[in-house]
Amino acid sequence: MIKPRNIYLLTLPRVHLLDLAAPAQIFAHEAFFDEVTVRYIAPESSIQSHQGLQLAELSALPETIAPNDWLLIIGSGQLYQHLNEPASQLAIQWLQKISQNCKLIAGICSGTLLAAQAGILDGKRCTTHHNLIPHLRTLAPKANVQEDCIFVEDDGIWTSAGITTRTLWF
Repeated sequence: MIKPRNIYLLTLPRVHLLDLAAPAQIFAHEAFFDEVTVRYIAPESSIQSHQGLQLAELSALPETIAPNDWLLIIGSGQLYQHLNEPASQLAIQWLQKISQNCKLIAGICSGTLLAAQAGILDGKRCTTHHNLIPHLRTLAPKANVQEDCIFVEDDGIWTSAGITTRTLWF
């Protein structure tokens, strides 16, 4: 697999710190020095995590993403209840615009629901946390939702039950 130049971590209000910290830590490892740049992006420059920590100076959603770049859609608390909020709507519109250009897109836990709402999972096999499977089926009726698995890859789209399920196999 061709290594990406940029790894974008898409964060929304109520982001789960573990879902954000794990990929950030992995791609900050010395094995990736001078190979990738981790970019923290969001529809708002400042958001509060699900655990109460305020995250600031987040970069705006980029106009374009290079073909070899990766996008990780980070899980957020009760995301299914907040898909109509302005931040989620901006992220969904952005995903619809750029998703065809990404070499790899990964939905981590509830981040998969945002991908579903954007239509990225139509015709794809996918999964999410077992408590969110009914929401995923509702949001992505054209997707082939998989139960009882920890991650699924379908044509460059990775989805997972959560960050602690060895999602970062890609």
